[in-house]
Amino acid sequence: PLTSMKILRNFRMLLFSFSSELQVMVDIGMKCLHNSVSILNLFGGNPMDTQKVHQDHVDIFPSKKSWINLESIMQVQVISEVGAYALDPISGWRAGHPGKQTLRFIFKEPLKLRRIRLVFEETELERAQQFLLRWSSKSTDSYQDIITQQYNFSPSGSICEEEEYEVDLDGAVSLELQIDPDIHGSEAFASLKQIQLA
Repeated sequence: PLTSMKILRNFRMLLFSFSSELQVMVDIGMKCLHNSVSILNLFGGNPMDTQKVHQDHVDIFPSKKSWINLESIMQVQVISEVGAYALDPISGWRAGHPGKQTLRFIFKEPLKLRRIRLVFEETELERAQQFLLRWSSKSTDSYQDIITQQYNFSPSGSICEEEEYEVDLDGAVSLELQIDPDIHGSEAFASLKQIQLA
């Protein structure tokens, strides 16, 4: 009986010691979790929703989603061809004959532009395109250069050119896009898949 009592007492002491160590481990774990929650909250996050943390970061740059609806405020003119044109939302614009082309985007009222996105597509020919993008303000009739860009199209790989520029244009009344579809002089047709402004 004495031996049994001694074994029982030692077993109780062992359990007490183990439970104390377990409690310490639980306390440390809770503190770590609390610190993690505090760090996430600092950046507006939810510890149970990592996607929300990522989404909050994306929303810092709303201009990416704030493209202007150009359908009712912009007219497209092709200087080398007669008449005004509209860019089809699916097919875009394609010249009626090969060679260099100049497009003018005329706004019904002055715009404050901070971002310009251009998309070109070529699925049939290998060619080296170059374009010049210019702008005009309400205070002057002349156009000022924004950028000259060159791109090599290849049907086997590079069929789409996407360019996006951050600009600081106040009072813009017009943009001009001069396109040389192939600087090597082939009978290529100029085209524009899409233009977006913000």
